[in-house]
Amino acid sequence: MGHIHLHVADMERDLAFYTEGLGLDVVSRIGRHASFLSSGSYHHHVALNTWNGVGAPAPAAASAGLQEYTLCYPDQAALKEAAARLQQQGASVTMQEDSVLTTDFSGNPIRMTTAE
Repeated sequence: MGHIHLHVADMERDLAFYTEGLGLDVVSRIGRHASFLSSGSYHHHVALNTWNGVGAPAPAAASAGLQEYTLCYPDQAALKEAAARLQQQGASVTMQEDSVLTTDFSGNPIRMTTAE
């Protein structure tokens, strides 16, 4: 998959999660309603938007939708650094043997792993 678009309830809060926590860079914005993020200067890997409404709740657990997506880090050191930054932000972080599970502040689940 080339990229993913996600609804977030609070753009600035979740933008900090993705940039300061996960380590992605903002490559473009449409006002305060959409942000496009990437690594390595790609046009975007992840897009965030508030088009369902600012403050809209996450879908119910039993509803159809995204179960999780995976972000791949270059090595274990980069993965551990990102997990530590997320913990400092107060994000949910669950360490597993070969990956880290987290959820952004709008309820989008993410598996973090390495290319190793």
